[in-house]
Amino acid sequence: MKNSETKKEKLIVIISTIVLLLLVVGSTFAYYYANFIGNKENHIISGRLEIKFDNESAMNLTDQKPVSDEVGSAIPDDQSYTFDVNSIINGNAQINYDLAFELISNEGITNDDVKINLLKKYVLDGVAKEEYIIGSANTGELVSSLQNRTSSNKYFNEFVLDNGSFTKTGTVSYVLKAWVTGSEDEIKLVLSDSDGVCSDSTYTTKDTCEANNGVWGSSHKIESSSNMSYQFKVILKGGQV
Repeated sequence: MKNSETKKEKLIVIISTIVLLLLVVGSTFAYYYANFIGNKENHIISGRLEIKFDNESAMNLTDQKPVSDEVGSAIPDDQSYTFDVNSIINGNAQINYDLAFELISNEGITNDDVKINLLKKYVLDGVAKEEYIIGSANTGELVSSLQNRTSSNKYFNEFVLDNGSFTKTGTVSYVLKAWVTGSEDEIKLVLSDSDGVCSDSTYTTKDTCEANNGVWGSSHKIESSSNMSYQFKVILKGGQV
């Protein structure tokens, strides 16, 4: 009788232990499962910026002659510095960015000799927009005048071309045109197709021009610019806020 009761007690203990283990394992599984679901609901927020150039990543002005804003701003897009800024955002995030002008090298051409204008293309509320950030459709600004341009984003301290932000994946496109500028006399001389202009506009005949160390015609401008070059690029910085 006692043996029978002892066996029953052992069986009850074994069953109780198994039930307890199942409860512990079950609650642990439930805890981790709930944790997993909780983490899934908190989306991972991340984002990055990319800059894509349609042409080379640097723009060269070589053997350039001074031209007016009207001529410089009429440069076709396929000869301009065109690029896109792309954002790739996963979740709810905001990425701010700055674009800046960076001079790579120059020989005989300075920031006081080069003008640029910058067109920005983007989509706002489903509507395509275009606006000039620097200059206008027919004018430009000297690169030297951009030195004090900064941004509230503070990614660059000078020569800021534009700043913006993304809250979702998207693209902003830019068209930058650059040209060598000069005085009215220099531009007039370059545009002259005849040997009837002196490098010093004070003199109106070939004899008086050359007698005073002037150069008659437009060939002197081509010769003087043969070794001149100016190379720059646009750089991008940004961050998640």
